[in-house]
Amino acid sequence: MKKHFLYIFLIVFCITGFMLPVSAEWLEDFDGSKTGYAAGTVECSMGEWFMDDALIGTTDGQDNFLDGEYEDMETGRSARVREGYAEMNFDKSDGAGTVSFYQRTWDGDDPSTWYLDLSTDGGDNWTEVASGDTGPGGEHEHESVEVNETGNIRIRLRADDNDERVNFDRVIITDFIEEDVTPSPSFDPTPGTFYEPFDLSISSAEEDAEIWYTLDGTDPTDPENDPIEYDDPFEISETTTVMAYAQAPEMQPSSVVTGEFNFPEPVADIAELRTKHGDGEVYQLTGEAVITLQGEGSRNQRFIQDDTGAILIDDNDEIIPPDAYEIGDVITNLAGTVTDFGDMVQIVPSADVGVVVDSDVFPEPELVEITDLDDEAIDDNHQALLITVDNVTYAGEPGEFEHGESYPFEDEEENTIYLRTKFSNLDYIGEPIPEEPVSLTGVHEIFGAFDNFPYDLQVTPRSLDDIQEPLTVKDWSLYQ
Repeated sequence: MKKHFLYIFLIVFCITGFMLPVSAEWLEDFDGSKTGYAAGTVECSMGEWFMDDALIGTTDGQDNFLDGEYEDMETGRSARVREGYAEMNFDKSDGAGTVSFYQRTWDGDDPSTWYLDLSTDGGDNWTEVASGDTGPGGEHEHESVEVNETGNIRIRLRADDNDERVNFDRVIITDFIEEDVTPSPSFDPTPGTFYEPFDLSISSAEEDAEIWYTLDGTDPTDPENDPIEYDDPFEISETTTVMAYAQAPEMQPSSVVTGEFNFPEPVADIAELRTKHGDGEVYQLTGEAVITLQGEGSRNQRFIQDDTGAILIDDNDEIIPPDAYEIGDVITNLAGTVTDFGDMVQIVPSADVGVVVDSDVFPEPELVEITDLDDEAIDDNHQALLITVDNVTYAGEPGEFEHGESYPFEDEEENTIYLRTKFSNLDYIGEPIPEEPVSLTGVHEIFGAFDNFPYDLQVTPRSLDDIQEPLTVKDWSLYQ
């Protein structure tokens, strides 16, 4: 019984095992029938072909130039192309690894040029992938072209437009079989924007793969670019383009991967930061700045100031937690894009990376006249600054301060600045609006910049302590 089983196994193996090809291929011997050069289709062994200024040649000693060289050839016919082409009128679905064929100059004609074209869109568009000279009349040559194209493909064989005849025969198209390729390496952390130095790791799914990389955006597969072999994680501390590939033993190299590791452009102070508005880039304030005002609501906004100027932090997405800082904190490393809204320059945070530093510096308000302020100048250096406007009087209806309102105060020349109750937790909300002249201290803003809303000069006091008696002596009889 065991012998019978062994015999059966050997028979099955011989029948099936030796039938398994290493790489599938299609063979076209042009054994159809088309006797004229006029454009038309012809059914051949591989499928239907379309021929223009071409035919299936049957002349003994000419078109059957491979007759006798291959036992599987039925008629020995070949495609004869004059000033046209023979193209597949159907798709081959397994792509093309190589395309090989025989070509020759028709005996008696002058040498010409052959062309191999490829289409991947059903014959709508063709790309030339190879060409060459035909040999002397009556002598055939074998051509083999690496195509390596996946998916549906068609080929076209052309002859040069010089009225010389060229024979093509025994076209073989092998399936495209992708060789084992090393997996592409990956980066940890993934590429992006960073605010502090970090160690970069590069790895491949193939444990024994070597990884090579460059740090200047050049191709690591080119030895002239001095690629570095990866060994251990290394530090990235500035904007860097890392390109890397992996190579495992007995495998093809991976494709090259690119990692863009971006760091914000550093700026030293607020004056420089304010000049960056509108370009969409991320900047990082490396200098120190004091938080002069913040409160509940109003887009999680804060105001910061240093020796060179001040700027509004507009943080509607709460990138920085509302309770992250207190008024008087000195911070550094604030990062974000610089925009403008209603001509008010502001920084929109990109990440919560600010750091509180140990300092007790707090800026003194700048004493200004209302006429010193400019409500239409985006580069006005008073924006977001702590200011004091002296001897101004409320010019509206009597009442109490309410949240989110603007209250007009005028100087002796009737120039107006508005006291803005910006935050809901300000201690003067609900307090009576003073009717006598006052000195107003607070953060300066402009409000508006819309067709249906005027530009307004504003000041937001930090507390009741910022709404004081005038600093200078006036003739109080003017206000009786």
